[in-house]
Amino acid sequence: MRPICFWIIMIDICVCLSGCTIIEDRKGEEESSRYEQVSGPDEEAINQMAIDDIQKLVDEKDYPRAIFELSKYQNNPDALKLEKKLRNMIGGDFFAVSDGILAMITDNGKICVKTIYSDDDLGEIIDTEALCQWENVSKVYSFQYGGFTGIDEDGRILTIPYLNKENTTNYNAYMDYTERFANKYSEIEQMYSVGKNVAFVDKRGIAGWLGDMLPSCTDEEFLRDCTKACIIHPYNVFLLKRDGTVSCCGDNLGWYKGLDEWTEVVDITVSPYGEIYGLMSDGTIKRQDHGLGDRFNLSDWTDIIAISYAPNHFIGLKKDGSVRVAEIRSDINIFIKDIETIVANWKDIVAVKATNRGVVGIKEDGEVLFTEYDMGNLGM
Repeated sequence: MRPICFWIIMIDICVCLSGCTIIEDRKGEEESSRYEQVSGPDEEAINQMAIDDIQKLVDEKDYPRAIFELSKYQNNPDALKLEKKLRNMIGGDFFAVSDGILAMITDNGKICVKTIYSDDDLGEIIDTEALCQWENVSKVYSFQYGGFTGIDEDGRILTIPYLNKENTTNYNAYMDYTERFANKYSEIEQMYSVGKNVAFVDKRGIAGWLGDMLPSCTDEEFLRDCTKACIIHPYNVFLLKRDGTVSCCGDNLGWYKGLDEWTEVVDITVSPYGEIYGLMSDGTIKRQDHGLGDRFNLSDWTDIIAISYAPNHFIGLKKDGSVRVAEIRSDINIFIKDIETIVANWKDIVAVKATNRGVVGIKEDGEVLFTEYDMGNLGM
C-alpha cells in the first residue's frame, strides 16, 4: 500500500470566525435560563440581552449550544443571521472536494479552486473556469458522480458543465439533476444529493425532495420548520427541525424509532449503510441505524463542534481545534491506515470534511491540511 502523504497548501482566503477563548460549558438550570426567550413590555430589550449572552458562547467556540439557543429567537433578525452563519460553518458548506479539486467560497462570494490530489487525473472532468465564474455563493457541495453544485445568496442552484461525456452514467446523472432540480427550483437554503435523488430545505424552512424511489409526503406540518434534509438512498429522508428534533420519512421506520428520543440536535449526517448521526448541543454524538452494530465507538467523544462522514470513516472537530477520526472496523475489510495518527498533529482547525481520499481540514488562518490514502488497495 502506498504510504499516506501529508500535504499543506496555503490558499489566499479568509475564514471569518470570532473569538478563540475556551471556557467550561454552561450547564444547569440557572445558566440555561439566561438564554430563554421572554414576552412582555420589556421583551425586546431582555431578549437582546440573551442574544448577547449567546454571542459569548460563539466567542468560546461552543457553536452547538449557541445554535440551539439561537433557534429559539425566530423573530429576531440578528439571531437568525448568526444562526445561519453558524450552521453553515459547522456543516462545512463553504468548501467541498470532488475529483481531487477543492472548491472554497471566498469572502467576496466567489469560488477559489485548488488541486489537492496532484496525481488524480479525475479533475479533468471539472470545468474550473466555469466554477470560478459563480457569484454571491453561499454554499458549495460536491456531486456524487463528480463535479460541484452550489447555492447563491438568492437561493438559486448553481451548476457547471460536465466535461466527461464519455462516462455516460455520471454525465446523465448530472444532467438529470440539472434539468429536474437546478433549472426548476429556487429560494433554496440547503440541499443534499445522492445521484438523481435530491432533498432540500427552502428559505421558508420547508423541506422537499425529488427521487425515483424516495417516499411521498403530503403532511405540510411534517415538512415545516426544517434546517437540514438528508437522504439514505433509496428509501429514507431525514429532516432536522429547528427545535432540535429529527424526523424520518420512508420505509422501515421501525429501524429509526430511537430518533423520537433525540432532542437538542444541531446537525445530522448520514451514511450509505443506513446510519444517521446527530451532533447534540452539548458536543456529544448520537447514532441510530437498523442493527448494523457499533461500527464506531463514539462514547468518549466530547466537545465536538462539527461532524462529517465518508464511506470509510467518520470525523469530528473538537472545540479546541483538534480532530477525531473513527475508522470502520477492519473485520469488514475496509480500513484507513494511520490517518488518525496524522490528524492527531493538527491544531487550530475550524472546519473539517471527510472525503473518499481521507480528511480535509481548514485552519483559522485559511491554511488547508489534508491526508490521502490509496483506495486501490481497499478492495473497493
